[in-house]
Amino acid sequence: MNRSGMTIRLALVLGLVVGVSILVRQKESGAQVSTPVLESAEFDAQVETDTMEETLNTLLARIIRLQRQLEEQSAIQANLSRDDLDMQEGLLSVRQELEALNQGRLSVLERQFEQLDGKLQSMVLSRRNESYLPAAASVPARVQPGSEAQWIQPLDPAMVSTGPELPSRRPAYTIPPQTTLFDAVGLTALIGRVAQAANATGPLPVKVIIGRRNLAANGYSMPGLSGMVFGGFAKGDWSLSCVTVSLVSATYVMEDGTFQTLGRMSSGAEPLAWVSNRQGLPCIPGRRISTAGKDLLLRWSLDTAQGFAAARAREQLTRTFSVQGNVQETLTGDASRFARNEAVQRGLETVEQYLRQRLEQHFDAVYVQPGAGLVVHVGQELAIDHDPKARKLAWREEKDVLTHPRLD
Repeated sequence: MNRSGMTIRLALVLGLVVGVSILVRQKESGAQVSTPVLESAEFDAQVETDTMEETLNTLLARIIRLQRQLEEQSAIQANLSRDDLDMQEGLLSVRQELEALNQGRLSVLERQFEQLDGKLQSMVLSRRNESYLPAAASVPARVQPGSEAQWIQPLDPAMVSTGPELPSRRPAYTIPPQTTLFDAVGLTALIGRVAQAANATGPLPVKVIIGRRNLAANGYSMPGLSGMVFGGFAKGDWSLSCVTVSLVSATYVMEDGTFQTLGRMSSGAEPLAWVSNRQGLPCIPGRRISTAGKDLLLRWSLDTAQGFAAARAREQLTRTFSVQGNVQETLTGDASRFARNEAVQRGLETVEQYLRQRLEQHFDAVYVQPGAGLVVHVGQELAIDHDPKARKLAWREEKDVLTHPRLD
């Protein structure tokens, strides 16, 4: 900025000197040349101009104003440079103060964390020592106070007898026989297989759910019981187009998350209850499902094709009967036609055998869609017990170590 200012000043001074010299030369030449005499009309039309002194004064004033502007710009630039330097120094000092403050806080937090870690470790060790030394255990008599104790054999807390253990399971409710539980819902579809002589497949399982409001008898409710889920098996009746259901297992859930199961899920188990629809029909109406028509049509087609191929093959044979009554067949016709029909017959026999094995796995059934409204009829007494120590749906393990949310 200082070099440019000096250059501008030199240019202005040179311009001023050149302008003054030009004006002086014009004045000298004007003194030698005679001034023409102007008429009155020309004098009126002549444009009034400045004198040489006025022009010099104007140039000097402009030069002085430009010099002042240059000085002001230089002062402003100098002030900006000083402000920028002061700002950089201030930022550097603030950054140094922040780094020192953060370092101090970090060291304080590290010391606090080490102290808390030491306390937690001491608490864990103390609790472990308490668990390893049960209350019923006694120190051997040869160990004297103040002497060095020698650990001979660790005592197992499980072997220390603390008295008779009281049973935690207690009776809670009882569902008597002949109880009717309304508004049950079928969780699964009721698919009853129709029994067949050649098909020995077992029944399909079903599941029925009963809500909390339905577990009541004669005005007595069961608080604390969230619901029950019954499991059983279904059988189909083709003549009546309905499904019968036997319930052999029941699982109930308490409000604290514990659950118990009654009976066992097996087709040969003793039934706990049976099911009817809301109209009281013990055989629930459903829709018949069968592939008998397709199976018969397929079997008929295969048998017809096989018989036709066998007949065409026998056309090429000639039968002769002996005196003893024996029958002898001799190929007298076209051998290629006989071989072709014989191959077709053997292939159809293989396909028929395969399809017969597959069709043995087919069965007829009666289908009731899921979500059907059902009624459960209890056949024997259901003893509902509550065991607070039993397994839960959501098991939370109690920790020995105290945890802090900011340290986890």
